Amino acid sequence: MIPEGRGGLPWLILTDADLERDLDRTLGLVLAGVKDALLSHAEGQIEVPPRFAVDAGPGRLVSTVGVERTRTKAMGFRVYETFPSSSHEHGQIVAVFDAEDGQLLGLVLGNLLGALRTAALNAVALEQLARKDACTLGVLGTGFQARWHALFALRVRPFARVFVYSRKPENRAAFVRWLSARSDRPVDEAQAQRRWRMKLTCCSRSRAPAPPSSTSPGCCRART
Repeated sequence: MIPEGRGGLPWLILTDADLERDLDRTLGLVLAGVKDALLSHAEGQIEVPPRFAVDAGPGRLVSTVGVERTRTKAMGFRVYETFPSSSHEHGQIVAVFDAEDGQLLGLVLGNLLGALRTAALNAVALEQLARKDACTLGVLGTGFQARWHALFALRVRPFARVFVYSRKPENRAAFVRWLSARSDRPVDEAQAQRRWRMKLTCCSRSRAPAPPSSTSPGCCRART
C-alpha cells in the first residue's frame, strides 16, 4: 500500500521504500506517465523551462519545473544537488500540484524516482526503435541506474536473456543477483571478448565501458 499521508498531513509523502514496496505497480505507473508526457510534448501541451541552479561552491542545487495540461493535468518541481560526494543515497525532492486548481497533491523524497524516470524514457525508445526480433539484452555498467534500465527494458520487450558487463567482476556478480531476484529471465555475466548481437544499453560514465571490438554491426546501442 502506498501511504495517503504521514504525521496527520493531508498530502501524500512517498519515499524510495514506498516506491519499492509495490514495485510492479510503481514501474507501470512511471512507464505510463512517461508515455503520456511524450505524447503531450508532441502535442505542445507540456511546458518545461530550462533548469535553474545556484552555486554553493563545492556543488550546486538544481531545480526543474514543468506542467502537463491535458492528460495528467499536473505540475510540479524537482530539486536535487550535484556535490562531488553525491550518490544514489543522496535525497531529492519532487513536489506535485494539480494543474487545474493549484492544490498540492504530494511529495516524493529520495533518489529512486529520478532513476525510474530516466530508465522509463530509455525503455520507451527501446520499445519503439529496437529491432522486433531482438531477443537478448546487453547492459554495459552495473551501477544504480543500470539496474532500473534493465528492469524497464524487460518490461517493454520479451528478451529471452540478459548479458551484463562491467570492468569489475564483483559488480557484475552483484548485478546478476539483483536482477535475477526481480526477473524470471536468465541473467549472465558477459566476457569482454564476446561479440555482441543484441539490444545494448550503456549505463556507464566511462568513455570506454567496453572494447569497441566487442560490438558487431547487428548490435543496437543506446547510451544513457
